Amino acid sequence: MDKRIGTAELPLYHYKRLLLWAFCDRKSKANLAKDILVARVESNQVLIDLKLAEAASSYGLSVDDLIAKIFDADSGSTKKTAAQLESELEKSAGKNSEVFE
Repeated sequence: MDKRIGTAELPLYHYKRLLLWAFCDRKSKANLAKDILVARVESNQVLIDLKLAEAASSYGLSVDDLIAKIFDADSGSTKKTAAQLESELEKSAGKNSEVFE
């Protein structure tokens, strides 16, 4: 599994603040961004699990099956975006669009 995340463009103000923070902490921008992202994922584990359960239920899947589909969509040469996977799951569940509304 490729654990790298593609490029993300920040608003100029946030980029400059990140640059200054990285300098103050003597870190590269990439390492500081990684640390921030890891901390946010860790602090939101319960919310992520709740959202996975809601999504799995909406698609008529178990949480484990949904997780497997998400990991599968992110691997190999035929990677899918979250939007592409969501559309595919909606079709297989017989739903129209906007499942979460």
